[in-house]
Amino acid sequence: MDWLTPTVSGVVGLGGLVTGLWASISTRKSEERRERRQNEFATRTVDAVWYREKRADADLQLLELVEVTWQWVHSVFPIWDTNPPREVRELPTLDRQAEVWARVSAYASPEVAAAAERWRETVNEAIRAAEAVARDEDDARRDLDAARARVDTARTALVDLISQELKAGAAGIGPSKRHAIVG
Repeated sequence: MDWLTPTVSGVVGLGGLVTGLWASISTRKSEERRERRQNEFATRTVDAVWYREKRADADLQLLELVEVTWQWVHSVFPIWDTNPPREVRELPTLDRQAEVWARVSAYASPEVAAAAERWRETVNEAIRAAEAVARDEDDARRDLDAARARVDTARTALVDLISQELKAGAAGIGPSKRHAIVG
């Protein structure tokens, strides 16, 4: 029975070695999984921040376009003019409009894109009405005033929607899908 004690000791030692090796491998795999999850989370966070910044930039550029266009709508063919006549604001160039609309198409929320399209339709009505005033067509002045009112309504809805989204994005909760769009 002299062989029993060394054999049991060897088996116990071997069992401890196997258990230690298994624990080491298990811990390493667990650490790798945890690190992979952290990296995936960090990547998603960076991507979300990048997209939120792109969306905010697109929204701000759209707001700039809206304001410049709104100034034109309200300065073209005024009811009362001054002497000397006041300056009429130029419409944004087609290149500038294309740049903004490309960003809106790429990054704006569907709600903002839809509200922006409604706003653009009202601006096109105002442009057509201004062209009719220039041709001295009947009722053109009345049509221009009505188009201005529609531009104002669409502008207010769009600005409010963008403001809500920018505030929600700044709070880190992302854009809301529950915006009420006035149309």
